Amino acid sequence: MLIGEVIEQCGVTRDTIRHYEAQGLIDAPERRDNNYKEYPLDTVNRVKFVRDMQGVGFTLRQTREFLAMYDNRAATCGNTASRIQAHMADLDEKIEQLVGMREKMESMFQACTGNADGDPCSPITNILDGT
Repeated sequence: MLIGEVIEQCGVTRDTIRHYEAQGLIDAPERRDNNYKEYPLDTVNRVKFVRDMQGVGFTLRQTREFLAMYDNRAATCGNTASRIQAHMADLDEKIEQLVGMREKMESMFQACTGNADGDPCSPITNILDGT
């Protein structure tokens, strides 16, 4: 399978394929007689898996670990579930932080909307003036 076919089936760029290859996420392709790279048939599934894992917030390093478990026939429900659970806990913590940031921004916004356009911005001046 040529790189163009992988790109078409996966909806990623040529640079993405090359990056995944360099990161060891997909197998290095063989070279044809005409020097074109011939990617293994499982490349499409692996690229889609990497893309899906990134879509839920796993890093490439974490994704590489999942792929290694799969390649070594060690991807059990137990060790997979524990990694997913840990990732969900990380996401919950990030969500809490984002909610806190959103609440603070809402407070700053409300302080601004009570003033006229020419008034000093109280959220900025209060902090910088130490009031």
